[in-house]
Amino acid sequence: MNLGYSLLTGLSFGSCVSIFNVLLLIPMLTCGRRYLRIGTFLYLVLLGSVSDFSYSIFAPVLAVPASDLVARIILLLSGMAVSCFGVSLYMCLNFGMGPYDAFSCIIDDMTHGRLPFRYARILLDSTAVIIGFLLGSLVGIGTVVMALGMGPLINFFNKHINIPILRRNGLY
Repeated sequence: MNLGYSLLTGLSFGSCVSIFNVLLLIPMLTCGRRYLRIGTFLYLVLLGSVSDFSYSIFAPVLAVPASDLVARIILLLSGMAVSCFGVSLYMCLNFGMGPYDAFSCIIDDMTHGRLPFRYARILLDSTAVIIGFLLGSLVGIGTVVMALGMGPLINFFNKHINIPILRRNGLY
């Protein structure tokens, strides 16, 4: 979605990420204050510029030809695992969530668990993919895998890895 918005407006991807998260801060302030901490504001201030910086560094290095399907699958799955582990860890540390990540938790809270985090995240990510497509962003198999897999994988890391590790160390 942010890539589509970036293509449409000419703003950098990171700028679009920042703008979108500031807009999501409004419902977070009204419905999800418990997820708001210092980490939320660090996220808002840093994520856009870190996204642009990371892209400028890694895009040339990790560019893989479309014909190299095995390398593309390995990059997709490893990137997804690292991303989901990182999101899970920062969520579990209770340092404060970014508005986009908190939104799925807010939906879980507001539905009293009838739409749990993992499904709320699939709904949110899928909606973002559809909006991105409508704005002109390229949507491929990797995008769909990410949209359908982030919520369940973050949930897996929460329950089976990060929360148990943090509990053992007295941090949860």
